Amino acid sequence: MNLETCLLTKFTRISLLFLGVMICFLHHVVNKFVQKTEPEHATAIAAASSEPKKKKSSMKESIKFLASSQYLGLVSVLVIGYGLMYNFLEISWKSLVKAQYPNPLDYQRFMGNFSSLVGATTLMVIFLGSNLIKSLGWRIGAIATPAVMSMVAIPFFACTVFLGVDNPIVLRTAVTVGTGMILLSRAFKYGCFDPTTQMSYIPLDEESKVKGKAAIDVLGSRVGKSGASFIQQGLVMGFGNIINASPVVMAIFYSVSFAWIGAANKLSKLYADLSEETEKSPKTSKLAAAQ
Repeated sequence: MNLETCLLTKFTRISLLFLGVMICFLHHVVNKFVQKTEPEHATAIAAASSEPKKKKSSMKESIKFLASSQYLGLVSVLVIGYGLMYNFLEISWKSLVKAQYPNPLDYQRFMGNFSSLVGATTLMVIFLGSNLIKSLGWRIGAIATPAVMSMVAIPFFACTVFLGVDNPIVLRTAVTVGTGMILLSRAFKYGCFDPTTQMSYIPLDEESKVKGKAAIDVLGSRVGKSGASFIQQGLVMGFGNIINASPVVMAIFYSVSFAWIGAANKLSKLYADLSEETEKSPKTSKLAAAQ
């Protein structure tokens, strides 16, 4: 490790330590300020915390609750689909970035620039995504994320599967295309996927909103991430590395994409019917109509 890399590592550690201390300090100051200015509110919070807490649902109960509703099951497919597709893309892309930038300093610099681009792009897509949902409806907003991810992944898989990344030019092209692919995937998640997913809970009854959202947020993200990691570990053991397993990754990626788009289409019909019923008769059982 050269001197420049050592200095950058030390600076990063000192910065993290300083930010951690500041977070602790601000947390202490805010709590002290709230206790002085809002004693009644603080007393109410303390009283509420002393009340017996409701028993949290187990994983088995959460799965059973989601399986009992077609509507919530389709929402789960959307969340799991994003987790699987994004993790497959990210791990393959990072493997290529490390091959393109073997020097740790160059790799960190590249990822730092990438993080800045993600922030700027996300702001643009959030603005455009909200207008897209308002103009074209929930269905287009829900399908936009898997459709964009599938389209931008075509040239990436063309490089890794058909051309081979042993060629420096192909490797550089794959890294560039993959960077744009991951950038758009993250941006569309915040701009289109998250808003449409949250909107899907609105027509549900209170119990389905609370239990369903809690189960999907926990199980959906875990299944997506852990499922992708488990599959990739098996592929690495079988093929030696994730790049050699690109044909299998591509097949799984587009299978998940088709399932995600199909679930979004079905959910859009249920969402429209349920929203219409809620507007006409808000006291009617909402979840029954979704099953």
